[in-house]
Amino acid sequence: MADVLDEEHKQRQVAATPMGRLAHPADVAQVVAFYASEDNAFMTGTTAAVNGGMSMY
Repeated sequence: MADVLDEEHKQRQVAATPMGRLAHPADVAQVVAFYASEDNAFMTGTTAAVNGGMSMY
């Protein structure tokens, strides 16, 4: 999203995010890797909000 949002909108998003930054592709990739790994072998029907805490509000 960093390439799509203008600077003002980016700063508003960062200020509203508890983690204090926008997501990086690696943040999403780590979650995808976890869901595809053996560490996730017994989880079903779940989703992960990779949003830096925005869903806490």
